[in-house]
Amino acid sequence: MRQFIFTLLLPLSSFAQTISSNTNAWLHYMGTFTFHPKWSSSFETSIRGANVTQEFQQFFLRPSIDYKVSSRFTTSLGYTYVLTGVYGEPALNKRNMHENHAWIQAQLNTPIKKTNLTHRWRNESRWVFINEDEPYAYRNRMRYMLILNQPLAQSPFSILAGNEVFLNMGKNAGKTLLNQNRIIAGLAYKYNPRNQVQLAYIHQTIKNFNNTIQENNATIRLSFVSRVELLKKRGTPTLSPRILSSL
Repeated sequence: MRQFIFTLLLPLSSFAQTISSNTNAWLHYMGTFTFHPKWSSSFETSIRGANVTQEFQQFFLRPSIDYKVSSRFTTSLGYTYVLTGVYGEPALNKRNMHENHAWIQAQLNTPIKKTNLTHRWRNESRWVFINEDEPYAYRNRMRYMLILNQPLAQSPFSILAGNEVFLNMGKNAGKTLLNQNRIIAGLAYKYNPRNQVQLAYIHQTIKNFNNTIQENNATIRLSFVSRVELLKKRGTPTLSPRILSSL
């Protein structure tokens, strides 16, 4: 009887998932450089540590070109280089992982009185390094982010809260639809019209390609956000809702 039950459960063992957790610390920068009433470029970078700063988690560079369709709607075309390290126990990766992303994005800001809601959709075409025998595998991922930005009275502080979901798409999606999810809450301080610092807590859930390991990570992110106005015009440029909500 015991052997019969074991035989029935054996196929299910391949779907067993290991749960791990890390305490992460991320340092992040996001800048936008406006050179035309409709056109701007953006640059984003981040260095990320697991178990605070004891292990290297990830580094990325993300430039883009942005077109302002209207005061509330912006489209972007960009590239990302990502290096993900071997961290945690068990580790999602057995070796350092290099990725190259080409992506398109749409972002909509919907103000409700003094509150701003930001919707961001991003389609990422990913080329992920596997090994020397199969240098890069193509994968597609969709991302959707919803962020609320609520100023606090007449102060330079505002509250950030929201969520971002990452979905594996296409024939090379792996064994899980959900690639990652981030629950976000934080505080932003605008110390002048062009610059802001954000401190946020992010609960990060990550699943590996084979859906055998899931990470539930507590993450603290310190962000510096800036806007550089290259146009010659009157007045002092301020941080747009797009920049205030960047992640």
